[in-house]
Amino acid sequence: MAKTNLDNDRNNMIRIQYSTHDKVPSSLTVDPTLYELLNREMDGGAKKWIQVQAADMRQRLLMKAEKLKAEGRLYKFDSNGNRKEITKDEYVRGKVSASVRKQALMAVAKPELLGQ
Repeated sequence: MAKTNLDNDRNNMIRIQYSTHDKVPSSLTVDPTLYELLNREMDGGAKKWIQVQAADMRQRLLMKAEKLKAEGRLYKFDSNGNRKEITKDEYVRGKVSASVRKQALMAVAKPELLGQ
C-alpha cells in the first residue's frame, strides 16, 4: 500500500480535514485500506470525494437536528433512562464519520458480493 501524506492518528486511521457548508473546520477518520481502495476507484480523488460527502452529510444531519429540535424531540437518554436534551452538534457527533465510511465502502464494494 502506498504511503500517503495525510495525517495518521494514533489508531492508525487517516484523518481528513473538511469544511462544513458554514465554513467550520472539522475532520473525520478513515481506515487506510479503505482510503487506498477509494483512492484507486476515484483516480486519486478520494480526499476530495470524502470532504464533499462529509460536508453534505453534516448539513443534512444538522437540518434533521433542527427539525427534531422544533418538534421538541432533540434528546437522548442517559444510563439511568432519564431524558436529556442535547445540542445539534451532539446529535451530529459520530454520525458523519460513520455515514461517509459506509458510503466509501459501498463505492468500492463489488456489486456481486453485496447481492449475496
